Amino acid sequence: MTFTKGLLTDTLNRIKVWLQSNYLVIAESIPPGLSLEEIQAIPRNIPFSLPSEVCELYQWSRGHNQETQTMYTCIFDPYESMALCSLEAAIALRPIFEDEIYECAIKYAGKSLFPIFQTDAENFCVVGEWDNKDSSPIIFVSKIGDMVNRYTSLTSMMLTLADCFKTSAVSFNEKGYTNWDLEKFASAYLKHNSGLLEFSLKRLKSELLMKQYDYVLRQRTIDNFINDIRYLDRERLNLGVEQLDFEVIEPLIIAMQNEDEPIVSLAKQALEKLNYNF
Repeated sequence: MTFTKGLLTDTLNRIKVWLQSNYLVIAESIPPGLSLEEIQAIPRNIPFSLPSEVCELYQWSRGHNQETQTMYTCIFDPYESMALCSLEAAIALRPIFEDEIYECAIKYAGKSLFPIFQTDAENFCVVGEWDNKDSSPIIFVSKIGDMVNRYTSLTSMMLTLADCFKTSAVSFNEKGYTNWDLEKFASAYLKHNSGLLEFSLKRLKSELLMKQYDYVLRQRTIDNFINDIRYLDRERLNLGVEQLDFEVIEPLIIAMQNEDEPIVSLAKQALEKLNYNF
């Protein structure tokens, strides 16, 4: 296995440098990364490939186990305070997404999920066997199995965070808890994650085809899609703008030309939720 570090590592290092200059105690609490050899030596027994960004992330920091959380574990998201799992903890956690009955497994467009970040009951996951071998969308999975597209990739997630630090969108108190300026977060978030609707539409079309004869599963697919829109809409409102930039809503406008009427109908609903006049 060969691997070249890239933009993700550069961005993570920018984050660490900023923390060293502004919150040294938090920077010092970040566990060091694993070597490529150490990552390869960890038994995985995972029946699917992971994006190369995952390897890059764990070379920057090995993460933590639940019993060894540190101050830096709350820096990764303003809403969920997701902590980076150790690779061993993520592997141990993965089976809760699987089930002997395929329909009961938590899957994204028919593909398996692998947890990278977690709270006590929720996770950010990457998608196994994604079309792009380097990266995948980052999926928020709730404790009841609802899924929302949260970031377009690990790199876009960290670019969002780096911009938030640069613009003082996040600060820490003496205990390490974060305080976020949600308007500044929204600005960075929409800048780096404008492709999320494209992922949402791709998942919607794929899952509607797979679940076309099961009303309950189809409804969950639709609910997840609408939840994607609601999350983006929340960031739009935090930014204080009347509508999202055209580059964000363009995939929905294109979808309205789709011959599949359910897709057209859902795209129209989504645009209406964004108060976009079409």
